[in-house]
Amino acid sequence: MVPLLFSLFGSPIFLRGQGGERNVSEAVRFLTLAADKGNAHAQFNLAVLYRSGAGAKRDLRKAYALFNLAGETLDVSNQLNEISSELGREDSAANANHAP
Repeated sequence: MVPLLFSLFGSPIFLRGQGGERNVSEAVRFLTLAADKGNAHAQFNLAVLYRSGAGAKRDLRKAYALFNLAGETLDVSNQLNEISSELGREDSAANANHAP
C-alpha cells in the first residue's frame, strides 16, 4: 500500500519539491518500490527519469523495459517508439566508434 500511495502522492513532493524538499534520489527509491510492485504510473515515471538521466544514471534500455511494463496498463507507444529510435542511434554511434 505504501508504494502505491507514494507513487500517487509522494513523487510530486520529492520530484518537484511540492510540500517538501526536492530529492530526486528519494523519488527514484520510492518509485522503484512501487514499480517493483507493478504500479504502472511508477514504472512510467521511473522510465522517464532513466531516459533523461535525472536522479538516476541515464539508461535507455532500463527506460525501455519500464515503459514496456507500464504499457500493459498505460498507452506508452510514443515513448517506446522514441526510445527505440534513440537506442538505434546510440548503437550506431557505438559501432562507428569501434570501427577499424
